[in-house]
Amino acid sequence: MAPEDGSGQRGAPAWQVTAQAFGEAVDSGRLDLPLPGSGRTRERWAAFADLAAEDLSLARLAEGHADAVAILAELDGPPPVPGSRWGVWAAHPPGPKLEAGCHDGEWRLRGTKRYCSGARSCTHALVTAAAPDGKRLFAVPAGMLAPVPGTWPATGMTGSDTLDVDFDEVP
Repeated sequence: MAPEDGSGQRGAPAWQVTAQAFGEAVDSGRLDLPLPGSGRTRERWAAFADLAAEDLSLARLAEGHADAVAILAELDGPPPVPGSRWGVWAAHPPGPKLEAGCHDGEWRLRGTKRYCSGARSCTHALVTAAAPDGKRLFAVPAGMLAPVPGTWPATGMTGSDTLDVDFDEVP
């Protein structure tokens, strides 16, 4: 008999099962994909297709991680620390907003970011927020964030762990 939580495992919520598979994919190097524009687009997309054939929610988290790695490389930022799991949270739907303010030279984020895939399974995220001079992109560690359970009833994609996330003056 299948578990009621749809996870495929007795007692484990779907997001935890997918989070474990996501961590294993990062740790194994399976998500060390060619960067966009490197001439190896087919290889990049084949890796996503393979992941999607296993678990569509896993492919969603892998795509966010790979996109974050590519964005950091394009910005000449430092590469992610080995074992870190990244997401890109850039949606701007109607509703609560995430705002950025700079005080004494330090940026802080406050408010709610909606539709954050990997809300409880990412270790870091690239996040867009409204600042006084327009939208900006910030890299944040996930340890200070507060995912809001039950904010996106994702039938069929519960493993993607897509939730709203509250930021309370997060640097």
